[in-house]
Amino acid sequence: SFKMDGSPNANRIYGIKTQDIRAIVDNDGLKITSFSGEPVKIDIPDNSIQNSVAEKVSITDLPPEDLITIVLGKGARKISTEFDKVPENKSIKSDLDPELTIKVDANNKNKVEIFDKKSGHSIASRILDVNRVFEVNNSKFQFSEEPVLSNSFEFSTNLDGKGDNRNILNILSLQGEDKTGENRGNFQETFNITVAKVGSNVQASKLSLDSASNILDAAEASQSEFAGVNLDEEAARLLEFQQAYQASARILQTAKELFQSLIEVV
Repeated sequence: SFKMDGSPNANRIYGIKTQDIRAIVDNDGLKITSFSGEPVKIDIPDNSIQNSVAEKVSITDLPPEDLITIVLGKGARKISTEFDKVPENKSIKSDLDPELTIKVDANNKNKVEIFDKKSGHSIASRILDVNRVFEVNNSKFQFSEEPVLSNSFEFSTNLDGKGDNRNILNILSLQGEDKTGENRGNFQETFNITVAKVGSNVQASKLSLDSASNILDAAEASQSEFAGVNLDEEAARLLEFQQAYQASARILQTAKELFQSLIEVV
């Protein structure tokens, strides 16, 4: 068997020159494959007599990058495209969420170039805004400090979610977003309203308790006026009855002595 080596130094290693692409005729079409991972440039010669109208070009295994198509030449030009959408029930693999290499431009620290880490393709170029933020492939990146010229960063996919902070970011977003969509406020506002309502209910309950305690004290005092016993008053009455009893006993004793004296005289 013979294996094509995509290394650009293959001619130095093996002593023979190898090609970076393969071109075969497939079902009346020309199929071109790149061995090196570099994009393939195809031109139609100006003196070609072949009619290129309604020609179909299919591009596969592309990273999710900015695709720019430029039509040159004179006369009417028309181009149409179509693409296949990934079904919802199909698992999204790493080829749709590629590993990226972000490199700061060598001359402009506010310009970055985004590369596909696997193929080395340049996916896009971005200019940082005033907050040092840029977006690519529905992802937002921000430099915490001033970028350094020619500095590069590598980002790898994390399909298993290990060390992924998206869940905590979604939780934090609840603080400032109205997730219900019913204009009831965000989580922070809802929490503040709930705390204020609970505090108001607790304060009202305390006032009701104080009022009920005062009513109870007044009722007990009123009951004591009719059913209670005043010890001081009862002691005074006992002394009064005691003195009255002693006076009555003295009267009886005096009467007894007078009666006895009358009997002795008779």
